[in-house]
Amino acid sequence: MKNSNSKKVQILKEKQNISKYTGLLCGRIFLLFCLFALLAVLQPAPFYIFIFLLLCPWVLSTIASSRQKPQKILLSFCAKKFYYTPIKLAIEKYIGNCIIILLAVWQIVFPPFNESFSIIRQAPAFLLLLYLICRIAATIITRQMIHHIYTKLILLD
Repeated sequence: MKNSNSKKVQILKEKQNISKYTGLLCGRIFLLFCLFALLAVLQPAPFYIFIFLLLCPWVLSTIASSRQKPQKILLSFCAKKFYYTPIKLAIEKYIGNCIIILLAVWQIVFPPFNESFSIIRQAPAFLLLLYLICRIAATIITRQMIHHIYTKLILLD
């Protein structure tokens, strides 16, 4: 009985982690597209954040993969489908925190424009809002997809 409950708790935790990872990844990719669109208008700042978002996952995964051994995952089918590993989740969490900090700093130190470009002054805040909405939506959708996949697999047994 105790083993069954601990297994259920572990499955729920893995479901939560996989959906969190997918939400973070979708938010980062969405932000990459938005920053790419703003590169022509707002020259230096989006370029630095864009380069950070491109290079940081690659550098961190190279460092982390050599230091950490793989863990057993109960929802291995879902993990493979969403390319999830605990290392990737930790990296995406770190990058997600950095994204929020970088966008907040960019909003604070954004150079003043004349009044005709006042909407552009709010670009970092809009990007942060869109990033968070995309993250939340992708997390919810992934959680529902995992639930659907998992219940389908149970019914097949």
